[in-house]
Amino acid sequence: MKMDIIMTPPAQAGDLLALPDLYHELAHFVVFRQRSILKVRLLGLIHKFFANSLRRGRQQGLQEASLKSMADNYTLWIGSWHVESACDTMATSWCGLACGWANLRLSATRGDPHQDSVTHPADDARRAGIACILRCE
Repeated sequence: MKMDIIMTPPAQAGDLLALPDLYHELAHFVVFRQRSILKVRLLGLIHKFFANSLRRGRQQGLQEASLKSMADNYTLWIGSWHVESACDTMATSWCGLACGWANLRLSATRGDPHQDSVTHPADDARRAGIACILRCE
């Protein structure tokens, strides 16, 4: 009988927080294989969100620096952030609350939870996404 099982070595309770990280990385395979469906849906939502936010920002008279920051974030979201967010969503669906704990551990070791990187949204933004998924389940 053929089974597609990933085996992990026995671990202490503290090491179990690494499982959400593993599931996040495995989700990259799912996203890659389903990219044609996921990209269209995700990028459509992202485009709509930022188009509405920029329009409201202009109507409300936001400073040009704030509008530029929104536009820069849009570029990051359509770059790699939407993939990372999708992987966080899948890992949270698979692992539940353990993803929240793993995100908390990660945030506690990296400094400013509001600091973005080119490849990943800020830890606090990821926390908000994980919390949203946990509330929906």
